[in-house]
Amino acid sequence: MEKTMKKAGKGLRLGFNLEESRFQESVVDIPAEADYQTYNSIIGSQYIDIVRFNDKYDIVVGDEGLFVSRNPVIRVHTPYEDVELSGNLLFLKRVDTEEGVDSSGMTPGEILELLLELNGNVEIIGVCK
Repeated sequence: MEKTMKKAGKGLRLGFNLEESRFQESVVDIPAEADYQTYNSIIGSQYIDIVRFNDKYDIVVGDEGLFVSRNPVIRVHTPYEDVELSGNLLFLKRVDTEEGVDSSGMTPGEILELLLELNGNVEIIGVCK
C-alpha cells in the first residue's frame, strides 16, 4: 500500500437512537491534525479503541462504552470477525504513513462507499444496563 499523509476530510459518526429505534448517521469534519482528543470529543468518550472494519476503514469507539447505562450495543460484521461495540462509532479512512497505520478523514465519495458497505453489516443487539 502506498504511504501517504493524513488529510483533512470527513468522518462518519454512527449512533443508535433508542427512543426512535433507529440508527443515526452524521458526517463530521476531521481536521488533518486530528488526534485522540478530537475523536473523544466527536463520540463523547474519555478513552478510545480503534477497531479495523476492513482494509480501507477503521472504527473509533469509546473504550468505556460497555459501562455506560442505556448505551446501545452494536454488532458490526467485518471481513475478519463480528465485533460488538457500545456507544457512538466513528468511521475513518485507514492510511499508511511513514510512522505506520493511522486514521484520516474521507472524501464525500468514500463516505458514500462506506455507507453502502455498512448496509446489512451493522445491527443493534442490546442495551447496556
